[in-house]
Amino acid sequence: MPRQPRGAYVRNTPDRFLAKAAIGGVYYFSSVGSVSAVGLYNNATDGSSLHIYGLWVFADGEGPIIWSRQSGATGTHAGPCFPVITRVAALPGALYYEDRAGISFSPIPVATAYYNYMVGGDEGANAFNLQDGGPLCVLQPGDALYGQGLYTSTSPSEIGITFHYCALRDIGEI
Repeated sequence: MPRQPRGAYVRNTPDRFLAKAAIGGVYYFSSVGSVSAVGLYNNATDGSSLHIYGLWVFADGEGPIIWSRQSGATGTHAGPCFPVITRVAALPGALYYEDRAGISFSPIPVATAYYNYMVGGDEGANAFNLQDGGPLCVLQPGDALYGQGLYTSTSPSEIGITFHYCALRDIGEI
């Protein structure tokens, strides 16, 4: 049975979600011998959660992308995300990038599993997207979602990720 709204709506529901929608992305080249990582950090001070609905990834066919959730932000701050509607007050969400340790290409590890929040990618494609009917991830204040390459080589790795999300207050009602 669908959840029935409580209280009085002052705006149409789609308008409210659109006013809370944000988007932002970073493209980053790593140092030689490292893999590129890009993350979205929830820096909300009002208790808002970031409901991530879409991820667009460019990795130049460099192999799998592993996604990790973590507490806190690491790396270099690239800047805030952007509200989808112009002239709307800033929304929570900050972008970061960094070099991370990877796994050597040679020899390629066999009979090895990599366990994480999400793992995927398309080695033959430069770009792909991840979207679902609901959120892919919900970040509580102080948490982050990072995507990174897996393999290192003798040249820099690259990754570009765009995050699309809504910043929503969780009032504890389901």
